[in-house]
Amino acid sequence: MATEARTLATGASLTEGLSLEEAAALEARLAEAEALESGARHPAQLEALARYRPSVNQPPSGVAANSGRWVDYVAYWERRYEELAGTRQRPAGGPAVKPPLEWNSYKTFLGRFQRAMEFQRDVAQMLRQQAKLAETQRHWLRGLEHPIVTENVGLVHEGRTSLTYVDQFVVDESSLRPGRTPTVHCFSNKQRSFKSMDKREIESQLKADALEALTKYGGTVEVRRPGHPLFGRRVEVSRVHLVYDEQGLTPSDKRMLMNRAQTLDIELHFHAQQ
Repeated sequence: MATEARTLATGASLTEGLSLEEAAALEARLAEAEALESGARHPAQLEALARYRPSVNQPPSGVAANSGRWVDYVAYWERRYEELAGTRQRPAGGPAVKPPLEWNSYKTFLGRFQRAMEFQRDVAQMLRQQAKLAETQRHWLRGLEHPIVTENVGLVHEGRTSLTYVDQFVVDESSLRPGRTPTVHCFSNKQRSFKSMDKREIESQLKADALEALTKYGGTVEVRRPGHPLFGRRVEVSRVHLVYDEQGLTPSDKRMLMNRAQTLDIELHFHAQQ
């Protein structure tokens, strides 16, 4: 998914100024999300798949031949064909190879992924603004003297080989002094279609998202971001946060979710994207 990651990184405020490590993390997250995408895919059998081979010069109706997204789709399709044929090596530890998404599914997937990354960047910017405030003035990042906010940090749990990438990884710089135990907070950002859910479904979604956040980002983890002050160290995550896009949530829904979150071992927040 390198081409798609670079496309998202060009001309988009959400990825301006990314380091090499951050760009690699974005590429890995994009590949992980694509593997989980439930949209329609082409057949996996190579002979059948070859009948659907796209051409840069023959885009679908209504799509310009020089459309960046169409050019990316053709490259993605060809790369996936080579991976299925065994002529292109897959990254070690990456998700299992699947046949390429159909064009319409691909468009929908990339649009959703980019919106999620924009929301993540907006949350990160808000956290960095909070980090500049005195601790007594913060609504978030309470209990941290000097928070350092980093995005898309790779983490590895004991007994596992695959990385998980946390949306925001926050460490209290003051806790890095000799003799102190690092204070680490992990944030999971979610955009959900709450408008289409009843209260029981909303509560069920909260439970699922809280469990996912605790499983992926809680417990003892090894930090795998080169250049990070905790790189290569195993640390105990002090707190796991779940951040919902508040769009579509009524005040009553938010009160219910906040009350329920108190029993789920996560700290819940709502954020309105700017």
